[in-house]
Amino acid sequence: MDKKHAEENPQKKASMIMYGKKLQEIRMKKGISRKKLGDATNRTRQYIYSIEKGLTPLSLYFTTKICACLNVNLSSFIIKD
Repeated sequence: MDKKHAEENPQKKASMIMYGKKLQEIRMKKGISRKKLGDATNRTRQYIYSIEKGLTPLSLYFTTKICACLNVNLSSFIIKD
């Protein structure tokens, strides 16, 4: 899904925000900067920021890549607490 479609669909936008907040929460608990996570995933810190703020959709592929870098299970990333 691209950004335009997310903006047109409030449920998708809410999901993007939820996953972004979860990413930020896990990243901060692990003490990892956006730059370090970006470097580990071959992305920029700005890209990580845009995911955390719900501005950029998060693909399953990139989610698994992030989970590997943060050393967390995919289920702990996508299941609500």
